[in-house]
Amino acid sequence: MRRLFIMRKDLNMSTGKLMAQVMHCAEAYWTSKIRRGDLYHTKDGQYMAQMTMPESVYRDYVCGSFTKTVCEARNKNQLLKAKDIADELGLVEDIDYGCIYDKCLTELEPDSDWYVVLSVR
Repeated sequence: MRRLFIMRKDLNMSTGKLMAQVMHCAEAYWTSKIRRGDLYHTKDGQYMAQMTMPESVYRDYVCGSFTKTVCEARNKNQLLKAKDIADELGLVEDIDYGCIYDKCLTELEPDSDWYVVLSVR
């Protein structure tokens, strides 16, 4: 399996900001699976999560080689075009792919919706 990250080039983010956005994508994928799974609060104040995934995801991704590809989108429109293609292929947002929106707390100026990166599993 391969994870695809599509980053917007027109935002001119620093290398550190770019890497942080990729990490947001990687972590968002797994934390969303945990949040959607069965979550139990134990008596000793801890949480225990149970999640299910297709056997192929476990075999090829979790136990596999963690192959990742990072590509660029020239601008927001090109990134949204990639999102439309994912939808047309039958991929489901927040399950098969996700978009990261920047909160504009560091480098980027506030805008109505900063689509920064698209991540496809």
